[in-house]
Amino acid sequence: MAEQTADPIVLAVIGIKGGSGKTTLCSALASAITDMGKSVLLIDTDDQRSLSGWAQDAEAAGNGSEFMTCKVAPDSDHLDAAIDDAFRRQSVDFIIIDTAGVGGRQADEIAVQANLIVTPCMLTGHNYRSTTKTVAWYDKLTARVDDASALARLFVIINKVATHEGGLKLGPTERQIFQDAKASFPLFPYFLKERKVYTNMEVSGLLRPVANRLAASPNGLKRGQAAPYEAALDEAKFLFVELLKRGLSDEDGEESAA
Repeated sequence: MAEQTADPIVLAVIGIKGGSGKTTLCSALASAITDMGKSVLLIDTDDQRSLSGWAQDAEAAGNGSEFMTCKVAPDSDHLDAAIDDAFRRQSVDFIIIDTAGVGGRQADEIAVQANLIVTPCMLTGHNYRSTTKTVAWYDKLTARVDDASALARLFVIINKVATHEGGLKLGPTERQIFQDAKASFPLFPYFLKERKVYTNMEVSGLLRPVANRLAASPNGLKRGQAAPYEAALDEAKFLFVELLKRGLSDEDGEESAA
């Protein structure tokens, strides 16, 4: 793999508790980045080690990538060392940090070093309340730093959304939570759909190797299963590109039709 010539872009994926789809979002973004021929370093700071476990399993199953590496950072010293090494060697295009909770020193340090902060939120009462705390933490952080304008932008991404014919498929409670989220959070205008492929991805690894293996199968039924993986990859790449466009500039863009 060729050496990079620019500093990595750091994305921090932050959430207070599990169950919001942090690992799913990290895995989808890693799938997008590697499928675009870019390199990514995953840094797992969460005690559950979900992301690093996923990366190890993906590699063991042959569904990793030469463009993806993963490190565990149990404390701030290991985190700083991993980030400093990536910047010193300019060896990757992107760094994704799976951040364990908010409110502590490590989360603050990650936010200050990040170019973009995202937090996934499912349309449940528990997730909404947790995301409210994450947004409150970010707002307080902006008041504590010397230059709030230099702090990375925070986006809340609605995760695992049921859709029908291109639109949201929400029950009354989910719709109310969605409306509350639009009113209360710095909501990203696009979401990650609920897809069986993403559930499979959490077990199998990166989307592209699985899609290619299915497409090359002599079994016609298996070849047909490649299409949903391609659709998920298209969605993940679109989401990733839009995150970069909106997160690394002053562009807010228009709301999606949801």
